[in-house]
Amino acid sequence: GEAVPAVALQPWATIEGVARVGGEPVAGAPIRGSFSESIAESYGIVPSAKHWIDLNAGPDGGFKIDRLKPGRWRVSQGIRSRPGGAFRSSHGQPVDVVPGQTAQVTLGGSGRPVIGRLEMPASDTPPGNRIAAIQNDWLPPDVEPPATYGEIEAMSQVAREAVAATDAFQEYERRFRQAFAERRSYTITLQPDGSFRADDVPTGEYYLLISLGQMTPDGAALELVRNIVVPAAEGDAAEPFDLGTLPMKPVVTLAVGDEVPDVTFKTVDGAEHKLSDFRGKYVLLDAWATWCGPCIGETPNILAVQEAFKGDDRLAIVGLSMDDDPDAPRRYAEMKGLRWTNGFIGQWDQTDVDDQLGIGAIPDIRLIGPDGKLLANNLRGERILEAVRNGLSTNGL
Repeated sequence: GEAVPAVALQPWATIEGVARVGGEPVAGAPIRGSFSESIAESYGIVPSAKHWIDLNAGPDGGFKIDRLKPGRWRVSQGIRSRPGGAFRSSHGQPVDVVPGQTAQVTLGGSGRPVIGRLEMPASDTPPGNRIAAIQNDWLPPDVEPPATYGEIEAMSQVAREAVAATDAFQEYERRFRQAFAERRSYTITLQPDGSFRADDVPTGEYYLLISLGQMTPDGAALELVRNIVVPAAEGDAAEPFDLGTLPMKPVVTLAVGDEVPDVTFKTVDGAEHKLSDFRGKYVLLDAWATWCGPCIGETPNILAVQEAFKGDDRLAIVGLSMDDDPDAPRRYAEMKGLRWTNGFIGQWDQTDVDDQLGIGAIPDIRLIGPDGKLLANNLRGERILEAVRNGLSTNGL
């Protein structure tokens, strides 16, 4: 008969650790270990092996996760975003586990508390859709994959596997996982009086993101996005860093058919524009930043629009960069050949253009009609080109 192929078995790996808050162990802390997908898995080239394991730490804050598949895991502890609320993953750490070995990890226990108070309407009803965290910006790889997600999706399985086997794809995979390992997030606990606290935040640059649903009489959400720098504590490492009182802003929500506000912005070269300058054209509007990985991931898709409709004066592409300064988007535009109107509005706490347009997160890509009304929003991937093509086809393409 035919020879039976040999099967190589590896021993399980183990992760041991302790959950701490402010240097003290947290008895019974919720712990999650999640196995990280590879780029090949997220692109659908090979079957996904993503899964997670939930457990609780012991009385001394210690925990053990055994019988693990070797590879890259991420371990985090659960912290309530409000008293009595659901647990949110916080203080996550990447852990590489080796067959037959035990990896050690400590969650929390270093850094300093960050505190503050939100200025918001009084309410007897707990806010819905709560997001409250201090996060860092992780930079995408400085190399591009040999093919975009859309291109790989259209390939046969044989072609997909051939792309995944190339040195270029393997290098992109390596750099992406290295960059993603730098991602950090610290859950904020928000009290009914508006005070908040996040424990054990290391020194560094972050953005504060708090989004609270159904907080105004008409049911609108409130949002706060602000860049912060957590300095090293002088003397007592447990001394809180106080952000003071921070105002929450109502979230503007634009629906298809709504008129888009006529915002004013400057280009990366300092020229002033208003959206109404493009009235009579279809406008593909992209709010983005060079530090935003998903934004950079959409560059090939917007370039596809530029290439498909070059010379068509019925379409204008307008970028609104939310970088620290205009030099970063200017250099990126020159490097990538972005030949559209490259605007600059600055980061969240430096502009109100995002509030006027209802930009809650980036990338925010939308299509505006010649009459200034919103035609399509939340555009990503191949839907960007499809939306532009559909819009122009109604105007005699």
